[in-house]
Amino acid sequence: MDYFKQNIKSLALSLIVFFVLVFVIDWPFFVGAGLAIGLFGGSFLIFTPKIKIGNVELENIENAKELKEIYDNSKALVASIKKNGGSVKDSSIRISSLKLASIAEDIIAYLEDKPKDISTSRHFLTYYLSTADKIVKNYNELDRANVSFDKFESIRENTEKSLRLLRQIFTNQRDSYHKEAINDLNIETDLLEKTVRLGGE
Repeated sequence: MDYFKQNIKSLALSLIVFFVLVFVIDWPFFVGAGLAIGLFGGSFLIFTPKIKIGNVELENIENAKELKEIYDNSKALVASIKKNGGSVKDSSIRISSLKLASIAEDIIAYLEDKPKDISTSRHFLTYYLSTADKIVKNYNELDRANVSFDKFESIRENTEKSLRLLRQIFTNQRDSYHKEAINDLNIETDLLEKTVRLGGE
């Protein structure tokens, strides 16, 4: 759709210029046509949609288009986890699902500001987010299918266990982005404690 709009804008601009040059200013047909064609090529490049994540342009990042696709897909998965998690009847699994979605939203928000880190987060975004979405969806579907009580109790326990493990993985992923800041804070805290022990000087 973006490239269709790009073509339409470029074509409209070049036709307007051609009309003005040939029929208003009365330039020779071939001169006007040549300039209009050149303008079409130039404006096509100008109107080329920029690949962006949030407010960050990805033009200078390797595999920008692929990273954008991973980001968009990840954002959709998080929205799906939140939507399906919110409709879970069991309060414990609903809370776990929504907490998972909340941590995932923190991760997506970070990557929106630091899209370069999408590359190193690829496995988490493509595997663990997808797995979490699948588990929550499957639980809802099996609940609606009225599976026998004994069987469903096993499903509920396995779902609860999986969500608990995923929550730890999601938390570790989120914290890993801030490891440097956390280390810096620990160092500063240690220095402050040593300063106090030495008399505050």
